[in-house]
Amino acid sequence: MRPRAATKGFQSIAESSVSPPRETEGGFFVSTRRAFLVGAGSALTLPIVSKFEWFIRNEGRPLIEVPRHPVDTLFVGLYSHGQITLGPEVYDPPTITWREYLTQNEAWGELPTRRSELREICDEYGIEPESLDSECDSEFWIDSWGRTESPNARAYHLLDTLDLGPELCGGPGELGELSFVDGPAPGNDYLGVHVYDDLSISLLQHRLNELGENIVVEVVSSN
Repeated sequence: MRPRAATKGFQSIAESSVSPPRETEGGFFVSTRRAFLVGAGSALTLPIVSKFEWFIRNEGRPLIEVPRHPVDTLFVGLYSHGQITLGPEVYDPPTITWREYLTQNEAWGELPTRRSELREICDEYGIEPESLDSECDSEFWIDSWGRTESPNARAYHLLDTLDLGPELCGGPGELGELSFVDGPAPGNDYLGVHVYDDLSISLLQHRLNELGENIVVEVVSSN
Protein backbone atom coordinates (compact mmCIF):
# COMPACT_ATOMS: atom_id res chain seq x y z
CA MET A 1 0.00 0.00 0.00
CA ARG A 2 1.39 3.37 -0.98
CA PRO A 3 1.78 5.67 2.04
CA ARG A 4 -0.13 8.91 2.34
CA ALA A 5 1.69 12.21 2.21
CA ALA A 6 3.67 12.95 5.35
CA THR A 7 2.16 15.40 7.79
CA LYS A 8 2.85 16.52 11.32
CA GLY A 9 0.64 13.64 12.38
CA PHE A 10 1.49 10.04 11.61
CA GLN A 11 1.89 8.36 8.25
CA SER A 12 1.87 4.61 8.36
CA ILE A 13 4.82 2.84 6.75
CA ALA A 14 2.65 -0.20 6.10
CA GLU A 15 -0.88 0.62 7.11
CA SER A 16 -2.14 -2.90 6.62
CA SER A 17 0.20 -4.35 9.26
CA VAL A 18 1.84 -1.64 11.38
CA SER A 19 -0.02 -0.06 14.25
CA PRO A 20 1.13 1.33 17.61
CA PRO A 21 0.61 -0.93 20.63
CA ARG A 22 -2.09 0.27 22.97
CA GLU A 23 -1.64 1.10 26.62
CA THR A 24 -3.58 -1.02 29.10
CA GLU A 25 -4.95 -0.43 32.58
CA GLY A 26 -2.99 -1.21 35.71
CA GLY A 27 0.48 -0.30 34.52
CA PHE A 28 1.20 -3.63 32.86
CA PHE A 29 2.08 -2.00 29.56
CA VAL A 30 4.96 0.44 29.77
CA SER A 31 5.52 2.69 26.79
CA THR A 32 7.59 5.84 26.61
CA ARG A 33 7.05 7.87 23.48
CA ARG A 34 9.80 10.19 22.32
CA ALA A 35 9.67 12.84 19.64
CA PHE A 36 12.20 14.77 17.59
CA LEU A 37 12.63 18.53 17.95
CA VAL A 38 12.42 20.97 15.06
CA GLY A 39 14.38 24.18 15.57
CA ALA A 40 15.20 25.31 19.12
CA GLY A 41 18.92 24.81 18.59
CA SER A 42 18.47 21.54 16.71
CA ALA A 43 20.00 20.93 13.30
CA LEU A 44 16.53 19.77 12.23
CA THR A 45 14.81 22.69 10.49
CA LEU A 46 11.49 23.11 8.73
CA PRO A 47 13.13 23.10 5.25
CA ILE A 48 14.72 19.72 6.08
CA VAL A 49 11.37 18.38 7.25
CA SER A 50 9.75 19.65 4.04
CA LYS A 51 12.41 17.82 2.03
CA PHE A 52 11.63 14.59 3.87
CA GLU A 53 7.89 15.06 3.33
CA TRP A 54 8.33 15.77 -0.38
CA PHE A 55 10.43 12.63 -0.83
CA ILE A 56 7.95 10.46 1.06
CA ARG A 57 5.02 11.87 -0.89
CA ASN A 58 6.70 11.29 -4.24
CA GLU A 59 8.72 8.12 -3.63
CA GLY A 60 6.50 6.32 -1.15
CA ARG A 61 9.33 5.56 1.26
CA PRO A 62 11.43 7.37 3.88
CA LEU A 63 14.44 9.43 2.87
CA ILE A 64 17.51 7.84 4.47
CA GLU A 65 20.58 10.07 4.65
CA VAL A 66 23.19 7.32 4.85
CA PRO A 67 26.24 8.28 6.96
CA ARG A 68 29.57 8.27 5.19
CA HIS A 69 31.09 5.43 7.20
CA PRO A 70 28.30 3.39 8.85
CA VAL A 71 29.46 0.82 11.39
CA ASP A 72 26.06 -0.55 12.49
CA THR A 73 22.59 -0.99 11.02
CA LEU A 74 19.22 -0.46 12.66
CA PHE A 75 16.57 -2.47 10.83
CA VAL A 76 12.92 -1.39 10.83
CA GLY A 77 10.70 -4.43 10.22
CA LEU A 78 7.44 -3.72 8.41
CA TYR A 79 6.49 -7.34 9.13
CA SER A 80 6.99 -6.88 12.89
CA HIS A 81 4.91 -3.77 13.61
CA GLY A 82 7.75 -1.34 12.96
CA GLN A 83 10.11 -3.04 15.41
CA ILE A 84 13.66 -1.68 15.36
CA THR A 85 16.51 -4.15 15.74
CA LEU A 86 20.25 -3.60 16.01
CA GLY A 87 21.37 -6.08 13.39
CA PRO A 88 19.10 -8.55 11.58
CA GLU A 89 16.17 -9.93 13.55
CA VAL A 90 16.63 -13.43 14.97
CA TYR A 91 14.16 -15.47 16.97
CA ASP A 92 16.33 -17.94 18.86
CA PRO A 93 19.22 -17.22 21.22
CA PRO A 94 22.68 -18.62 20.52
CA THR A 95 23.56 -21.83 22.32
CA ILE A 96 25.45 -21.56 25.60
CA THR A 97 26.50 -24.10 28.21
CA TRP A 98 24.93 -24.53 31.62
CA ARG A 99 28.16 -23.24 33.14
CA GLU A 100 27.94 -20.04 31.08
CA TYR A 101 24.29 -19.59 31.95
CA LEU A 102 24.78 -20.05 35.69
CA THR A 103 27.83 -17.81 35.97
CA GLN A 104 26.72 -15.04 33.58
CA ASN A 105 22.95 -14.89 33.90
CA GLU A 106 22.01 -16.28 37.30
CA ALA A 107 24.54 -14.20 39.24
CA TRP A 108 26.15 -17.21 40.86
CA GLY A 109 29.56 -15.85 39.98
CA GLU A 110 32.28 -18.46 40.23
CA LEU A 111 30.73 -21.86 40.86
CA PRO A 112 31.76 -23.58 44.10
CA THR A 113 34.41 -26.29 43.94
CA ARG A 114 32.93 -28.28 46.80
CA ARG A 115 30.87 -30.99 45.12
CA SER A 116 28.04 -30.91 47.65
CA GLU A 117 27.53 -27.18 47.08
CA LEU A 118 27.80 -27.56 43.32
CA ARG A 119 25.26 -30.38 43.31
CA GLU A 120 22.85 -28.26 45.34
CA ILE A 121 22.96 -25.57 42.63
CA CYS A 122 22.63 -28.10 39.82
CA ASP A 123 19.66 -29.75 41.52
CA GLU A 124 17.75 -26.47 41.23
CA TYR A 125 17.95 -26.80 37.44
CA GLY A 126 17.53 -30.55 37.19
CA ILE A 127 21.03 -31.24 35.88
CA GLU A 128 24.07 -33.18 37.02
CA PRO A 129 27.39 -31.44 37.77
CA GLU A 130 28.87 -33.47 34.90
CA SER A 131 26.44 -31.69 32.54
CA LEU A 132 27.70 -28.16 33.23
CA ASP A 133 29.55 -27.99 29.92
CA SER A 134 26.64 -29.34 27.88
CA GLU A 135 24.12 -27.12 26.09
CA CYS A 136 21.79 -25.14 28.33
CA ASP A 137 18.05 -25.67 27.86
CA SER A 138 16.81 -22.63 25.91
CA GLU A 139 13.74 -22.21 28.14
CA PHE A 140 16.06 -21.01 30.91
CA TRP A 141 18.17 -18.78 28.69
CA ILE A 142 15.72 -17.21 26.26
CA ASP A 143 14.10 -14.70 28.65
CA SER A 144 17.42 -13.24 29.77
CA TRP A 145 18.68 -13.13 26.18
CA GLY A 146 15.47 -11.46 25.04
CA ARG A 147 16.06 -8.48 27.34
CA THR A 148 19.82 -8.15 26.98
CA GLU A 149 21.39 -9.53 23.81
CA SER A 150 18.52 -10.01 21.34
CA PRO A 151 18.55 -7.58 18.36
CA ASN A 152 15.42 -5.81 19.61
CA ALA A 153 16.80 -5.44 23.15
CA ARG A 154 20.15 -4.17 21.83
CA ALA A 155 18.29 -1.53 19.80
CA TYR A 156 16.30 -0.53 22.88
CA HIS A 157 19.38 -0.15 25.08
CA LEU A 158 21.24 1.79 22.38
CA LEU A 159 18.45 4.22 21.51
CA ASP A 160 17.42 4.69 25.14
CA THR A 161 20.87 6.09 25.95
CA LEU A 162 20.93 8.57 23.05
CA ASP A 163 19.65 12.14 23.14
CA LEU A 164 17.10 11.58 20.40
CA GLY A 165 14.55 14.05 21.71
CA PRO A 166 12.08 14.66 24.54
CA GLU A 167 9.22 12.50 25.71
CA LEU A 168 6.25 13.08 23.44
CA CYS A 169 3.81 15.46 25.14
CA GLY A 170 2.48 17.62 22.31
CA GLY A 171 4.83 20.51 22.98
CA PRO A 172 6.00 23.05 20.39
CA GLY A 173 8.50 21.77 17.85
CA GLU A 174 7.80 18.08 18.49
CA LEU A 175 7.60 15.89 15.41
CA GLY A 176 7.50 12.14 14.78
CA GLU A 177 7.44 9.34 17.33
CA LEU A 178 9.47 6.43 18.66
CA SER A 179 7.72 4.09 21.10
CA PHE A 180 9.88 2.41 23.76
CA VAL A 181 8.06 -0.71 24.97
CA ASP A 182 8.93 -2.54 28.19
CA GLY A 183 6.56 -5.34 29.15
CA PRO A 184 3.44 -5.12 26.93
CA ALA A 185 1.35 -7.51 29.05
CA PRO A 186 1.44 -9.45 32.32
CA GLY A 187 4.04 -12.20 32.00
CA ASN A 188 5.49 -10.69 28.83
CA ASP A 189 8.97 -9.20 29.27
CA TYR A 190 9.34 -7.98 25.68
CA LEU A 191 11.71 -5.05 25.30
CA GLY A 192 11.83 -3.06 22.08
CA VAL A 193 11.46 0.17 20.13
CA HIS A 194 8.87 0.71 17.41
CA VAL A 195 8.42 3.36 14.73
CA TYR A 196 5.17 3.75 12.82
CA ASP A 197 5.64 6.23 10.00
CA ASP A 198 8.05 7.12 7.22
CA LEU A 199 8.73 10.62 8.49
CA SER A 200 9.84 9.33 11.89
CA ILE A 201 12.27 6.96 10.16
CA SER A 202 13.80 9.85 8.22
CA LEU A 203 13.96 11.92 11.40
CA LEU A 204 15.63 9.07 13.30
CA GLN A 205 18.34 8.75 10.66
CA HIS A 206 18.85 12.52 10.62
CA ARG A 207 19.20 12.65 14.42
CA LEU A 208 21.63 9.72 14.48
CA ASN A 209 23.75 11.55 11.90
CA GLU A 210 23.59 14.73 13.96
CA LEU A 211 24.86 12.79 16.99
CA GLY A 212 27.72 11.30 14.94
CA GLU A 213 26.61 7.72 15.59
CA ASN A 214 27.58 6.27 12.15
CA ILE A 215 24.49 4.06 12.20
CA VAL A 216 22.33 3.55 9.12
CA VAL A 217 18.60 2.85 9.29
CA GLU A 218 17.27 0.25 6.84
CA VAL A 219 13.62 -0.61 6.24
CA VAL A 220 12.90 -4.29 5.56
CA SER A 221 9.56 -5.62 4.33
CA SER A 222 10.04 -9.32 5.11
CA ASN A 223 12.13 -11.45 7.45
